[in-house]
Amino acid sequence: MVDEIKIVDGQAVDEIYKLAQTAFQKEPTGGKAALQLRVEHSHNYVFLTHGKLMSQVLATPFMINFYGTQYAADGIGYVASYPQNRGKGAINQLMAQILLDEYANGVVVSYLAPFSYQFYARYGYTQLFTQTKTTVASADFPAVQAKTGAVKVLTFAEALPILKVLYAQYRPFQCGALQREDWWWQCFYQLRMPDVQIAIYFDEDKHAQGYLLTRIEGDTYVIKEWVALNYGAVAGLTKFVGEAASAVTAIEFTSPEAGNTPTSFTQLLAEPVAKQEILPYMQGRIVNLTAFLATYPFLQNVGSIQFEVVDAVAPWNNGTFTLGQPTAATSIVLKGQIEAITELLFGYQNLANLVFTGSIQLSDLTVIEALMADLPTHAPVLPDYF
Repeated sequence: MVDEIKIVDGQAVDEIYKLAQTAFQKEPTGGKAALQLRVEHSHNYVFLTHGKLMSQVLATPFMINFYGTQYAADGIGYVASYPQNRGKGAINQLMAQILLDEYANGVVVSYLAPFSYQFYARYGYTQLFTQTKTTVASADFPAVQAKTGAVKVLTFAEALPILKVLYAQYRPFQCGALQREDWWWQCFYQLRMPDVQIAIYFDEDKHAQGYLLTRIEGDTYVIKEWVALNYGAVAGLTKFVGEAASAVTAIEFTSPEAGNTPTSFTQLLAEPVAKQEILPYMQGRIVNLTAFLATYPFLQNVGSIQFEVVDAVAPWNNGTFTLGQPTAATSIVLKGQIEAITELLFGYQNLANLVFTGSIQLSDLTVIEALMADLPTHAPVLPDYF
């Protein structure tokens, strides 16, 4: 066979590393060690021509927490081809095989970081996540007097058990984010960012209530992740940043929460001088709609809903799917492509907007408000990258 697709789990690290270097024209972040750790925990799809690696895609399995419901998911990354193999359909074949395998293996949701949103739309992916990038001059950063508690800087090994607990407790990270395993923490915050500083806020009873992951990039103090379970942690960590960043020009924080944070340091500014940008981020799709609806934690109080769905690339998602007990008197019919259904059920777009644009058709427009009251009110959150 001239061309073939193989899964080389935990193997071919040298070949995958070489292809990544060539395709992206740079050293993979974290070097070979980080890539090897990722490969060891992924399904590594390769496209071979005469036995030689020409294209690759890594599918990394994990679980997501969606408002207390756990879904099996994949993160698609390291999509790469040698220049001479681009445009020949190898990635199309790999993505099609991955989708088939995801369905067969019980994967319910799939995320990816696109180089082109239109390219991955052909596989049913749609934008599900945005970020808010906030930049403020260090001289304008809020001067907060934390009355209680203390912030301690810890090593990765010291901090990891605490980080895992706080991450799991942080409510915004329960809106579609990964349930991080130890190897994922190690890959991103030890190998990919070896210079990251970990600061943890402890209250007066010595209980951890928040953390910061930060680094200095040029003359900017960059906050990679900020978790605060209460206002005491907000105040303590804000005070820490103000002191730690006093020698740099600016402070930058790209938040994955898109407005979900109850209290942000921007609310503590004496003057509204922070610059904020809304940035498009990751795409996602529902791989198995039947499994997704089976444990969906919303739309429990509106009777019966029939989803009439069209999925151009996953035929098992084509058809009618019923949520609730079907009765002629209460059944609502909701029609749409899988992309719009994914945006609706994840809370990325609200029902009124999707109906207004024609992305979703509803059999009874008088129930829009009732349905919206029983759907997610916040956009999903993803603080990670593939």
